[in-house]
Amino acid sequence: MKKIIIGTGNETKYQLYRNLFSYLNEKDIKVEKLSEDIITNNEVKESLDDIAANAILKAKTYAQKSGHLTLADDTAIFIPALNNEPGIAVRRWGGILPKEISDAEWEKFFLNKINKLQITEPACIKRQVIAISKPNGNYKIIENNLFGKIKTHGAGVYKPGGPFSAYFFIDQCQRFESELNENDEDILYAEFKLKVIDSILELDPDFFLLK
Repeated sequence: MKKIIIGTGNETKYQLYRNLFSYLNEKDIKVEKLSEDIITNNEVKESLDDIAANAILKAKTYAQKSGHLTLADDTAIFIPALNNEPGIAVRRWGGILPKEISDAEWEKFFLNKINKLQITEPACIKRQVIAISKPNGNYKIIENNLFGKIKTHGAGVYKPGGPFSAYFFIDQCQRFESELNENDEDILYAEFKLKVIDSILELDPDFFLLK
């Protein structure tokens, strides 16, 4: 059975990608989470300047270590009213916060920033860069942007690893990110899914052929 490895230790990210590509099971292709051993023994030092470079580095490292095609991403959040903070290092907030911080601590810091603003429901852009790499190091990158606003009232309940999702109200589907169901995700990421498949075919034209 062929595999696509999701190169992350973040359960929320893994669940998103697993749901988006669950239909590949019918083609005898399994979407799997990266093993904890590989994550623990192969720390990837991420840049505070370039999310594309981060995504590529993670995808190439984890593809080589796992021996399978690997998808990895990095995310930046831009809130213009906060001078485009938190930016690239979302969990570390541009180096202000320590590397290891709980969801609750991040949420408290985030809300303190938002509540000091003079405007309500500030605009927000979530930029995602996804890299897909073969074990030999060949890779492709894809960009995906979500547009919305920050709402602190009526916020949803987030899953571990994703406190921001409870406050990010996405324009296209008129829901908090944390409230998206699989149907919402299929609609929201429809173009992205096609780009992923096209990128895999560019890397390996025979990947989806049944053997």
